[in-house]
Amino acid sequence: SVMGRFATRLGPYSTSKFAIEGFSDSLRRSVSKPFGVSVHLIEPGAYKTQIGDPHRAREACMDAWKGLPSEVQEEYGDDFREEVLENLVRTFQQFASSRLQDVTDAMEHALCAAHPRTRYVTGSDGM
Repeated sequence: SVMGRFATRLGPYSTSKFAIEGFSDSLRRSVSKPFGVSVHLIEPGAYKTQIGDPHRAREACMDAWKGLPSEVQEEYGDDFREEVLENLVRTFQQFASSRLQDVTDAMEHALCAAHPRTRYVTGSDGM
């Protein structure tokens, strides 16, 4: 994921993506020459799949909100929660691509090309 290139407020998510970046680079350097194994990283941007479904996002947000202490909920308030959620959904819908074949094309190239790239970045929000 491109989220491994920069930190966001989604700390655990970004952390896991940074870890995959580092692990893939280390693995590539460790197994390429001695074992002839190539390692390639597919970094998809946002795609319109079930994970970005606005209904599911709203449910996940509300579940997280309900898990917060009441003091925190009162401090931020319902208006803040709704504004953040609406911005998240709107931004995702704006940048998310429906061209899932971009990802599978990158996978095919990584597997079949005579000289595959180290990284494949896909999606309109890819970096």
